[in-house]
Amino acid sequence: SFVVAVKAVTIPLRRLPRPSGWVNAIIAAQQGETQEMVNDHNMCFFGTISVGTPAQNFTVLFDTGSEMFWIPSTKCDNSCRFHRKFDPTKSSSFTPGHSRAHLSYGTGRVEFDVARDDFSIGNIRVPNQTVGLASKTDNHFATESFDGIFGLDFKHSTLLAVDGLIDAKVLPANFFAFYLPLDALESG
Repeated sequence: SFVVAVKAVTIPLRRLPRPSGWVNAIIAAQQGETQEMVNDHNMCFFGTISVGTPAQNFTVLFDTGSEMFWIPSTKCDNSCRFHRKFDPTKSSSFTPGHSRAHLSYGTGRVEFDVARDDFSIGNIRVPNQTVGLASKTDNHFATESFDGIFGLDFKHSTLLAVDGLIDAKVLPANFFAFYLPLDALESG
């Protein structure tokens, strides 16, 4: 038997204590290979991703139970009024799609247009990533503290978030891990 050593791209995560009330601030990515996240009662972890050229920042829920990546668009109805919205007219790398899709979660439904644009998380940049641009969400999402969802599950489809990272070959190996400490003062 043998062991193959692979140089991993490390994106350290730092858990932040949840302030009273919902988190409404954008958590900016730090220099280096750090991706900050916000902890919501050890149930949800949020972080900042960027889409487009120049980058437009969004707070997303990193969701291990889904595989899709979506953010609100400027076409979104009143259900997105409290969230940042992606404006494709401000991105030179945007490519419109020709299909619509929807997702149903236990907490509600999201309708979106499928498109492509450059995507960044920490120092990792993925060109031409597939992204859902939400045009309608159920009222549940209207009051959430995140703008969109970045699904961490992967089942290999053109609409999946993690597959974009794999297909772009921006990771030295096709795996990732998170360390999320229970102590809010401890870095992850």
